[in-house]
Amino acid sequence: MSNAKAKILIVEDEAFVAMDIADALEDHGFELAGIAMNVKQALDLIDECRPSAAVLDVNLGKEFVWPVARQ
Repeated sequence: MSNAKAKILIVEDEAFVAMDIADALEDHGFELAGIAMNVKQALDLIDECRPSAAVLDVNLGKEFVWPVARQ
């Protein structure tokens, strides 16, 4: 069995909410792939980090997260 931690991407446009989610995930043994505050940042992080999963806020201000969910 691998000792590698699952890398999780957080896509959330409210900084304090994103930090709380990140803390909770790290407390439960997950590795943070990054925090994105918009669709472009999220897609760039997916290409760079290849996360295992993501926590997505559906409404990111004036845009929706659907392109990230499809990726």
